[in-house]
Parts: sequence; C-alpha cells; structure tokens
Amino acid sequence: MDPLKAVIIDDEPGSRNNLRLLLQSYCPDVKVLGMGEDVISGLKAIQDHQPNLIFLDIEMPENDGFKLVELLGDQQDTYVIFTTAYAKYAIQAIRVAAVDYLLKPISISELEKAVQRVKDLRCGKKDQSAPPSGRIAISHQDGYSFVEPNKIILLQADRSYTIIYLEDKKKLIVARSLSDFEEILKKNRFFRSHRSYLINLEQVREYVRKDGGYLVMSNGEKVVLSRKKKEEFLQLYNML
Repeated sequence: MDPLKAVIIDDEPGSRNNLRLLLQSYCPDVKVLGMGEDVISGLKAIQDHQPNLIFLDIEMPENDGFKLVELLGDQQDTYVIFTTAYAKYAIQAIRVAAVDYLLKPISISELEKAVQRVKDLRCGKKDQSAPPSGRIAISHQDGYSFVEPNKIILLQADRSYTIIYLEDKKKLIVARSLSDFEEILKKNRFFRSHRSYLINLEQVREYVRKDGGYLVMSNGEKVVLSRKKKEEFLQLYNML
C-alpha cells in the first residue's frame, strides 16, 4: 500500500514539529505533506494535499478542531486522529468517529497503534484491538483511564455511581450514571439487560434459564436478565 499522506493541524509550532519528528522516526510510512495552525490554514492544507490522515488539535484560536471536522463533512479515505492536552473532549471525539484520541505529550507506542489502525481501516480489516469509535476516557478519583470498549465486560449501577468491570480483572468506580455510559457505548455491542446492568454482548458466555434467567459473563459474574429484556436478548441470538 502507498504511504499515508498526512497533514498536522495544531496552533502550537512546537507540537507540530514534535509530532512531525515522531512520525519521521517511528512511522516512516506516514509522509507529512503539510501543516496548519488553525481551522482556515488547516482546511487549505487539506485541500492542497488531499491527505489520508489528519492529526488534529482541538483547542485552537477562533474555531476548534470539531468545527474543522464539521466543515470537512463525510470524506472517504480520510481519517482523523485528535491530538490534545485535554482528556475532557474524548466523548465528543467518539461521536465524530475519530480513529483515535492521543493525549499530549504523545506516547510513541500509542502513536504507532493509532497509525496502524488507520492502515487496517484502509485495508478493510476489522481492528480487533479497538472499534472505529476508538477508546473512551473514563474519569475516576485517580485521574483518567483510556479504555477500549471491547475490553469492558459489564457495567453495574451502584446508586449514583457505575462500576466498570474490565478484562484484566480491574474495576473502575465512576461518578456517572449507567444511562450516561449507555449513550456513550450505543455504537458498540452493549445491551441493557436490566436497569442495573449494561453488558458487552461479546463477553456473554452462558444464558441460564433457572432463577428467572440470568447471564454468565466471561469473568464469571452473573448478571440479571429482566423479564422485559429477556425476549429482546434471545432474539439477538436467534434463540427463540
């Protein structure tokens, strides 16, 4: 496959040059053809070079990176990776279908993974490590965790908190409602099995009829399947 043609858009010259040097050193099949410092110069660079890949900062003078994505519209074979110092925009990035969301200072390994996702998408491969919506930023008492949705086994409501069970046996306790996560994860294969549970359908290992019906997840957790949701769940698996 031909090298990826890239444009970097960031209002900080140091950030632009640092990313360009990282790409030269660690992603040599990405060719940076142009750079911009704001939405207007960024759009011009995109029009001039017709890139496959746009590295896009969010907070810039006058208009932000989301405005540029809006102006671009639906362009085939053009992928956006956000680069920003702020985790708070991660949900918006998911909603505009960015390939990835890299926090500054940019990690070399995360940059390499993000570029590989773009290459896989161009080849028509399914990226098993992260869905098209990319990672989600989960705020907790120690900071932020960046989680790939397919690594989440289930989410459980606990009063005004949500407990998130991950594949690596970790649990995150988050001061957000289960309904918030249902909205965030609606593009992925998550199912509200009960008012207290949101499950990853890919992580279901068993459906048990007794005791009113419940699900066994990949980590062994038993999850209630409400009477109202049982028929919908069985239809998903053609089990009726």
